[in-house]
Amino acid sequence: MSFDIQSRQMNDVTILDLSGKLTIAHSQNNLRKAVQNCLSEGQNKLILDMEGLQLVDSTGIGEVISSYTSVTNGGGKLALCNVQPKVMQILKLTRLDSIIQIAENLESAFNSMN
Repeated sequence: MSFDIQSRQMNDVTILDLSGKLTIAHSQNNLRKAVQNCLSEGQNKLILDMEGLQLVDSTGIGEVISSYTSVTNGGGKLALCNVQPKVMQILKLTRLDSIIQIAENLESAFNSMN
């Protein structure tokens, strides 16, 4: 399975639905590019919905960190939601769970944006 991103809007918040594998073999910096596109269009409140994300490796973690840095440096907010257990393990291992806001579900992530 490859990596895929679908974008949608909820009011002034952009939701990027991630699915597949965010790995060196599959991502090709697509997450970073999608986030940069959102920022260039003035969308600086982003939620990465990870419900369909099956696997993340160090390259994928790098893309998440880069996305977070780009958004926050631009004065925006970024949150993760619906993180699967295997992915959450990696986020905890790398301590990203203490830096990036992680919500249990989309509604909680959306409410944290305002």
